[in-house]
Amino acid sequence: MLQVDGGVATNAILARTLWLTGRAEAAYETARRALADARSGGHALSLCFALFGVCPVYLWAGDHAAAEQAIAQMRDEAARGELLYWLQWAHCYARCLALQQLDPDGARVSAAEAMRSMSLPHREMLATCQPGHADDVLLQRVLRGDGGWADAEILRCAGEQAWRDGDAARSGELLRRALATARAQGARAWEARSLQALARCGGAAGGELKSRAPGVQGGGCAGSG
Repeated sequence: MLQVDGGVATNAILARTLWLTGRAEAAYETARRALADARSGGHALSLCFALFGVCPVYLWAGDHAAAEQAIAQMRDEAARGELLYWLQWAHCYARCLALQQLDPDGARVSAAEAMRSMSLPHREMLATCQPGHADDVLLQRVLRGDGGWADAEILRCAGEQAWRDGDAARSGELLRRALATARAQGARAWEARSLQALARCGGAAGGELKSRAPGVQGGGCAGSG
């Protein structure tokens, strides 16, 4: 079998989508189903794809124990099958987990160093898993309209960086744009993070903090110090 099992692929992507749209419990259940189906099939490629979808859910939720186990399994399975593409993703997720286990300042320094050697898709993933390092390459892509699924998080990171740099006006502008982007995409997890960042950065959103605060079930936040 040279292709990913269709049911496994569907559930792996659905698990990520459910988490991003604020349905964490459903995301976890779907992730478990994707992994169970992939393991029962005994197919390395399908299992790697399932873990590709599941690892971010655990990372975003701050479930470090589950993330560590899933990342290790993805790394071992990909290495055993010589699946280089999936092995690179396992290494990316391992970096994300390592950053989450550092203090916020240390994580930002490490994120800046890590991103220099990462591909754009990996940099986007890292941006969603760390506390506010603003990557200029990613930010410029977003501002040009060339970004995608992680735009709100990239803007949030840039807004938090502007706040730390003492530019409250720029911070408010970027964080409000992050919030608007998250809402436009229906990404309630990113919306919650943007609102939390706005609260940390002096309530730069004004009335936004009182309106539409999403009820993200179990949604973790990348945090900031």
